[in-house]
Amino acid sequence: MNIRHKILNAILYISTGFTVGHGLLALIIMANRNLYSTISFHYSDNITWYVFIFGLPIITGLAFYFWLINRNVLKGVKILFGAVFIIQISFTIISTTKNSNYWGYAFKRPTVFNELSSAETILESSRVSNYDSIGIQSLYVVLDETDIFGYRVGREDPYYGNIDRPFMVFQDNSHINGDLYDFPQVFRDTNKNILHNELLCIDNQIQNSEFIDKGKQTSYYDSFGQLNGIVTKFKTTDNKIYIFAGFNGREISNDHYPFYEFLFIKDGDTYKLIKKQKYYTDFAGIEGLEYANIAPIFSLLLSIIGIVSLAIILLTNRIIKSNKS
Repeated sequence: MNIRHKILNAILYISTGFTVGHGLLALIIMANRNLYSTISFHYSDNITWYVFIFGLPIITGLAFYFWLINRNVLKGVKILFGAVFIIQISFTIISTTKNSNYWGYAFKRPTVFNELSSAETILESSRVSNYDSIGIQSLYVVLDETDIFGYRVGREDPYYGNIDRPFMVFQDNSHINGDLYDFPQVFRDTNKNILHNELLCIDNQIQNSEFIDKGKQTSYYDSFGQLNGIVTKFKTTDNKIYIFAGFNGREISNDHYPFYEFLFIKDGDTYKLIKKQKYYTDFAGIEGLEYANIAPIFSLLLSIIGIVSLAIILLTNRIIKSNKS
């Protein structure tokens, strides 16, 4: 067997084993949906999800390859493996493209910026908005008497708990830097609100970034780019000062809402935008219909169809051999 055939066989065997392993994950997802949801929408950890969704199935694929490498595999079976490979690749390309276009990410929701994990002290924090009864204006502090830190929405529901993401990171790391325990008090302290000139500085950069989505000009959708969220200034262990802004956007299409995150670094007397990201959630829409949820189920269905097809091929081959003899 020449090297080209060996490479082709490796691709077919590994991809088929991957599909089976990927499909088996659907059973685990169904058994503990809450755990999988937490892994999929975790605010600061991507590695666990990628190991779970891709790492384990690849190991299954490699095991399948080494099991078959020295066996005589029927041509019809190889054709079946090739079909599985083509279908799996096509599904992945199409689904991740659509996922990126609709949800804002190909595979998994992006995590918060790494700089938040280095936070040492929370300096200022305020709820802010850029609209009121008059219309759109520059970001301003909203006096909020709600005890938003009395419970963690993001802990209970990671899909919708977007605004909580930085504060859950602070909470996770508060055993390392004790000052992080004080973030609820900082938020409630009106003397530690974000200054107006700083809000104006970051607002200008946000608007100039052309990153804010706007819906069609109808009475139902936001065509102005309304923002409502929390802006937090913090100092890191290397004595750098950042401003993190997380904003909920209004509905831009049917049940479809954007969420934005911006990171600014102090540069002299001003702040400079250095990172930005956004993704989308649906309310009473098609939430959950994304690659992270449907890919293992698709692989499970493809595996079942493949096993049935394999049984037919092997049975047909046995009948043909029996008739010849």
